[in-house]
Amino acid sequence: MCSGLFADGDVSLWDMKNYLRAALTNTGENEICISFYLVIRSFRAAGGPIRRMAFRDNKVFIDDTPLIYPDAPPSRFRALSYAEIGQDISEYLTLERCACGPAGG
Repeated sequence: MCSGLFADGDVSLWDMKNYLRAALTNTGENEICISFYLVIRSFRAAGGPIRRMAFRDNKVFIDDTPLIYPDAPPSRFRALSYAEIGQDISEYLTLERCACGPAGG
């Protein structure tokens, strides 16, 4: 996995955006099937609670505001809350119980 994170925009207009690019490469001899999970979290005081998250029109909407613009649409999308699963998402994903539905969920 190779990733890059950078910010761009006009600070005077409060128009800063963060960009993340991730590339997964299989360097082995055999083809493998993998899953890639992008976990989106609020930073509480700085970001406030997330009330709604949805994927539509090739964008991830957080509280009805489009904030994430993937280069390619995901094959599946699911939003989970701590209240829904009762544990941290990283623990939940390690249990391989994430039955994700089709994109747009």
